[in-house]
Amino acid sequence: MNRKIIAVICLMLAASFIFASCAKNTKKDKDGNEYIVYTDENGETVTDKEGSVVVVPTNYQGQPVTRANGELATQTIPVPAINVSQNGKKVDCKAYTLNIPDGWVLYTGIDDYAQLRKGDEDSDIKIDIRYYSEGYDEILKQAKEVKKSFVDNIEDVIVDEEEEITLKNGEISPVTKLSFLGKAEANGKEVTAGFVYYVFQAGGHTYAIPCAAQSEDGFKNTDFQSVIEAIEFKN
Repeated sequence: MNRKIIAVICLMLAASFIFASCAKNTKKDKDGNEYIVYTDENGETVTDKEGSVVVVPTNYQGQPVTRANGELATQTIPVPAINVSQNGKKVDCKAYTLNIPDGWVLYTGIDDYAQLRKGDEDSDIKIDIRYYSEGYDEILKQAKEVKKSFVDNIEDVIVDEEEEITLKNGEISPVTKLSFLGKAEANGKEVTAGFVYYVFQAGGHTYAIPCAAQSEDGFKNTDFQSVIEAIEFKN
């Protein structure tokens, strides 16, 4: 688990990222059969009362199957770990729903993980939304270890803070905010590493959400907390 958190931070501070496609208009079931996702007039994925995705099977030509009366042969398949609306402005999974705030774009939405970037997909200002099965104390301990590794190895530490805060997302407590900003020389160039970690429990899950920026301006002037407060956690 500690290696996972470190890997996330390292990826967020790296120049390039593994790209995972999202917002597809087709899905496959566990047997590999492909379906067209049924959407409403706003491009949002339609689900039934159990939360299963409403889809239309395709024929061998990839065209939607219809019934004898000409209507689409809709059916349902179990909801995947995460759904992304076709316009890329909403993510939904069993643990949370997020209408992506203006000024942010969805870069990756796969399994139980979503990454947002500020402005466009090439931005170095990022938020990773992921939850874990471990308890709050364990995840917080590991997040602190990650921050300490930066403090111990970065030459010029500008920010090294820990505080308890309150989020607006209902009764979510406690919330520990870990902040780090530092600069170092790498290959003859100055490199900035800044991140804010939000660690808390909501809906029976433990969240450790790292928010990263590769510039001092991005670190100090980005409202990461407002994005986290836009998440609607499910029980």
